Amino acid sequence: MGVTLKDVAARAGVHPTVVSAVLNNRRYLRVSEERREYIRQVAKDMGYSPNIQAVSLRKKQKPTVGVFLPSWHDPLLLELIHGLSDGSKEYDIPLSYHFGMTADSYSDFINSMTSFQHTGIISYVPYFNSEFEKTLRKLDEYLNNGGKIISLNTLNWPMKKSVTLDMDDECGGWLAGRFLAERKFASYAVLSIKPTATVYTLRENKFKETCRQLDPGKEVLTHFVDYGAPSPENIGSAIDDMLGEAVFPLGMMCVCTDFASPILQACKDRNLVYGKDFELVSYDRSHLYEEFFPIPRVIQPFRQLGALAIKKLHRLLAGDKVSSEILKPILKYPPENK
Repeated sequence: MGVTLKDVAARAGVHPTVVSAVLNNRRYLRVSEERREYIRQVAKDMGYSPNIQAVSLRKKQKPTVGVFLPSWHDPLLLELIHGLSDGSKEYDIPLSYHFGMTADSYSDFINSMTSFQHTGIISYVPYFNSEFEKTLRKLDEYLNNGGKIISLNTLNWPMKKSVTLDMDDECGGWLAGRFLAERKFASYAVLSIKPTATVYTLRENKFKETCRQLDPGKEVLTHFVDYGAPSPENIGSAIDDMLGEAVFPLGMMCVCTDFASPILQACKDRNLVYGKDFELVSYDRSHLYEEFFPIPRVIQPFRQLGALAIKKLHRLLAGDKVSSEILKPILKYPPENK
């Protein structure tokens, strides 16, 4: 059995109600700051962690955490759910999943969290909707009523009152640029998206900046796929333009995994040899088992993100101070390229 509130009280020489008040930052008891700090340190030294389910029931809340995620059919979402599951098991926090990415679906989610007094929320927010300000007001109301929120991937929208977890997209562009620029290609190119989101702009711009810094004087091309009307034809046209304009050997990056297979196919159709005429760094894992052959990939740690979200929420519920965090991706590439 773990350390209980009574154990901490006995070690600190106070009543359990005093320990409870101090650890929950309640001020109705006259306890000096020095004494409060002593009790917190005793609890920390003893490894005390409150039972979330018991605490929730005492507060007449449901001992579950509401999770709102996009309804993507995507390996990244699966990785994130795996991480949330890892954290749920480690900290014994049940999760209630909700999927969508519209203002209406998010409004329903927030209303259900408020109505049933859930313990906390881990959430993406549909920032691109015209009712975003209304959504923020609902979240503020939830926070003001004692709710705890961990917000995910917030680069496109302000969420100053909640703890946020994000990916370092500039780091991804830097990793790809460094990998290719060290190989000294005749030119470089990046295939990006328009209308773009902040994540793609950060990857694209940092890639170009890094190539220019590490291999100055070389041309760095930028071509775009129109995601307002995505189609194989649009992707193919952008790739044809990029390859037609480039000087070979060519070092390329694509800002999302969807473009890797079409690029490799287009190069194969032109009898271009990988490792001789071109190299490609893609983003994230393929939706399939793999491409024609392994290529370098910038991998975002979404499983780590999910587990970290649960860990931070658990600490919030325990009354600890928790800071926001930005996670860095890593570059994975075939052994023969190391």
